[in-house]
Amino acid sequence: MRIGILTLTDNTNGYNYGATFQCLALQRTLERLNNEVLVFNFKSDDNGNFCYKTINYLSAVTNIREFIGVCGDLFGRLKRIRGIQEDGRNLLAPSFDKIINHKLNMTRQVSENNIAEIANELDAVVVGSDQVWSTFAKQRLVYLMDWVPEFTGIRISYAACSARKGVPRINKVKIAECINKMDAVSVRDAQTRKMVKNASGVNAKIVLDPTFLYDFKEEMEAVEITGSYILAYILGSEIKGGFKETLCKIRSKYGSLKLVVVAVPGLGKAIYEHADILLKECSPGQWLTLFSRATFVLTDSFHGVCFCLKYKRNFIAYYRSVWRASRLLDLKNRFGLNRNIVSSLKEAVQNRCFENELDYKDIDIFIEKEREISEEFLRKALTNRMV
Repeated sequence: MRIGILTLTDNTNGYNYGATFQCLALQRTLERLNNEVLVFNFKSDDNGNFCYKTINYLSAVTNIREFIGVCGDLFGRLKRIRGIQEDGRNLLAPSFDKIINHKLNMTRQVSENNIAEIANELDAVVVGSDQVWSTFAKQRLVYLMDWVPEFTGIRISYAACSARKGVPRINKVKIAECINKMDAVSVRDAQTRKMVKNASGVNAKIVLDPTFLYDFKEEMEAVEITGSYILAYILGSEIKGGFKETLCKIRSKYGSLKLVVVAVPGLGKAIYEHADILLKECSPGQWLTLFSRATFVLTDSFHGVCFCLKYKRNFIAYYRSVWRASRLLDLKNRFGLNRNIVSSLKEAVQNRCFENELDYKDIDIFIEKEREISEEFLRKALTNRMV
């Protein structure tokens, strides 16, 4: 069977370790199920029309907290773009392009206007994973297969995710129609499942992020860092309570370890001043190795947590805004990570996060069970049996 993956591959505003690895993992998983797999090299032509997007964003708001969250999102995007521009040349580009160009089976570049030309040469299209459903703030809902001409193959979403609880009122009818046209719908977290149910009446299945379905052994690369270390992978603002104080708590348990920080252009710069080693050119393969060997990990990233769980690392993950926290809170609830995913240093101390190490026995059992469920979803979906 010939299958296309439609996910977040546009690196115009920076490269993303998690987004790249979830795409590669889904490709490898579908290939292991004896399919020929392509990844849509999708670049939107609809990057303008800022007013339309803003109105569409705001039309999904139901309370003041969500309004503040939307405004924060818009400001954050502009801030990151400015940060990347200030940083100048993106030092990560060569190493990311190596994976994108040599390991992902990319199609020629397509946009909203011609994606259907390639899609209708395929037997099935899988939308996901990652935050492909975080915004429906466009007139053409590409990530819901709202294409012209209409796609005639099997329509699947795998671990699709939305950071928002609702959908824009402007597109509500079209969103419901598109979701109901899908042959199989799965999502990555409980909030997205609730959003899908409210918008369309469809009961989506929760599955694992694709990164749990692939081992990445072939992608790991050597790093020159020796000895034990704390790894920091930060995409947002400082933890409530401060990085300095948090690092003191970690070192009180694990000793005076050096802090290795993975720098991401335009993001997480507040942690830089605490770094003993600041990596501005960390390749995706080195990123994997750093996670696998870290004594302790400090992160605010969803995929940062996923790779901590894959490699059985001790960690603390934090969120500053409940509006943006749904993915981390879902991991907290489903994986039993009440002690390790927190909103502040104070909560981490109260939970005794720094005193106790994670017991991975039950977590590993849960992951294996969910991996079987997730792969079975894909098998059934690809035989066009509703799941």
